[in-house]
Amino acid sequence: PTTLPSTTIHPTQPPTMHPTPSPSSPSPSPTSVHECVPQSVLACINDYSQYWPKCSLGQSKGNAGPGGYEFGHYCSQEWTDALNEVLSDPVIDKCGDANAIQKFLAQIAYETGYYSTLYQPVDGGAGMIHMIPGNWPINAADMDSLWPGQDYAGKATSMGKDFFQTASYGWRSVAAWFKVTNRVISGCGLDLFDQSYTTQTKCILSRVVDRQEAYVVVERCMAASAR
Repeated sequence: PTTLPSTTIHPTQPPTMHPTPSPSSPSPSPTSVHECVPQSVLACINDYSQYWPKCSLGQSKGNAGPGGYEFGHYCSQEWTDALNEVLSDPVIDKCGDANAIQKFLAQIAYETGYYSTLYQPVDGGAGMIHMIPGNWPINAADMDSLWPGQDYAGKATSMGKDFFQTASYGWRSVAAWFKVTNRVISGCGLDLFDQSYTTQTKCILSRVVDRQEAYVVVERCMAASAR
């Protein structure tokens, strides 16, 4: 393969396409959201890999991807809009920070097979950072503390893995991990948006592995979009 699959992912069975679930009660969205990241940037990042399948319908890639995953289109315009809403939110406030965005997108690209999979049946890990089920309630409660009044904990309980595979919640979930939920890893408890790429890796995976390839791909696609 041309890219390295995440060490948290273990191909074991034929892939199945997983349709992106619709939220039962989506978070309120502003009438307009600043475009911090164009959809074309996410598609560009995914296009680099001939190992992972496409992440949006508009791409020409036709490879099926490895076995052991549920695949979906997690760089669609809907998912891009949700990403931009989170980056623009005052709680995160990183829309204008290209370095923070590059690190964020690279970490998620590595964790999700370049935005193609948010669930691994073999161990039940779900979401943008392959979160194990034991951390789902903690993360959803943290979402409620960051964005009160949405009952994310209740939605996560009722929806299960689909909660983390829904555009309205998926990016907010990983943003909450970056802000506070990473405390479940020893030595973390940091605002990862302001940390180094290496520290982010440790506080996502609990150890450091080489994720430089994804970082360089994101840098290239962001630069191409800015021209």
